[in-house]
Amino acid sequence: MLVFDHEAEADDVWVYLPALRKTRRIVSSQRSQSFMGSEFTYADMNVPALDDYDYELLKDEAYGGETCWVIEVLPKTSEIAAAEGYSKKTYWISKEKFALRRGLYYDAKRQLLKELKADDLQLLDPKLKRYRPARMEMTNKQNGRRSVFSSKKVTFTPDASDDYFTPRYLERP
Repeated sequence: MLVFDHEAEADDVWVYLPALRKTRRIVSSQRSQSFMGSEFTYADMNVPALDDYDYELLKDEAYGGETCWVIEVLPKTSEIAAAEGYSKKTYWISKEKFALRRGLYYDAKRQLLKELKADDLQLLDPKLKRYRPARMEMTNKQNGRRSVFSSKKVTFTPDASDDYFTPRYLERP
């Protein structure tokens, strides 16, 4: 998966499909679709445009052995909600690591749809103190299905060649 994260516009996303040996571009209207048949969506796998949402700090609460901020995230428009597929999100953000630990996702009727648990936080960038989860589990609370996204190895390489970040590179043999 290749994502060009833009500040003020929708991200560019490409996914390599090994069975077809093809790279497919995901357009912004497909953000709410399932990511490769899982309980994750393409929107779940990307950083949203922060200006598209309103935020409210609800409380402090422990989760996973860490003190977290519990933050309610609301899309600013019905178009943003429809494109992403969620009317509301609630996030538990680690105060120590500034990383997502848990998320609750609500459908268009504001009913709980999914729960995300992010575990095994790995320090990727010691200089900037950036953490990323090595394991994410998304559970659909309406149908009981569950998907796990697990990374066996995560490497931070700030000096990587720009050639790595092209759709063509995804298709290399």
